[in-house]
Amino acid sequence: MKTRLSLLMVLTLLVALFPTPVTRAEAPATRGVALQGPETIYYVEWYILAKGFSEVQGSDYRQITQRKIKINGEAVYHDPDEGSPTAMPMGLRITDDWYYHFTDECNDDRQWRSITDPGRYTGGPDPFWSMAGIFWSDQAPDGTWSMDNPLSDWAGFVVNGQLERTYKYRTDQKWDDLCGSNDHTSTYTNDMMHYDILLPPLRDMPLIGDPTGTVFTLDTDYTVQTQYRKTCYVS
Repeated sequence: MKTRLSLLMVLTLLVALFPTPVTRAEAPATRGVALQGPETIYYVEWYILAKGFSEVQGSDYRQITQRKIKINGEAVYHDPDEGSPTAMPMGLRITDDWYYHFTDECNDDRQWRSITDPGRYTGGPDPFWSMAGIFWSDQAPDGTWSMDNPLSDWAGFVVNGQLERTYKYRTDQKWDDLCGSNDHTSTYTNDMMHYDILLPPLRDMPLIGDPTGTVFTLDTDYTVQTQYRKTCYVS
């Protein structure tokens, strides 16, 4: 799937002992945060969009698969000198829409799968971004700054200990038996993380910092390879 990623992280202030507005650099969006003690605050926003289409034409079958995944949001991450970090407010929305159509002489199988609770983790404090070091920056000997990608699959975005950032995926299937009378329809919902197929490549995509080491960005395109196999419904 062709994937577009845009990510911004701003280290807004280092120490605050009173209510202070947290403001994204060079943007109108602002967030007010009341602070109780010394802490480092990060403002981060992200947008990932992936689209894919596959068509396989065999000698006796045809298979079409379409998919669109969008992961977008923004958060204020508080890293106190003492205590556990928190991401609050946390604005996260994930959609993952998948369509599959398989036909051959005796089968006409259509399936639709999508997330039914895209805003499941909106609000906060986020149960996943609750560990230290997520936004750890590094300065190279030449003075340039970089930061590991906070959305990569190992950075606590999808897994934190025993917790997994699952969403409710609903799948609807309509299968027509073209050679008999065993037509079938079904609907089921499972807590899954199918969207995380986009995240492993981000391990090798660090954010690049400005000369002051306070604003880090990443704006890039990449491709995610998926495999689609010939399938059919078996009663």
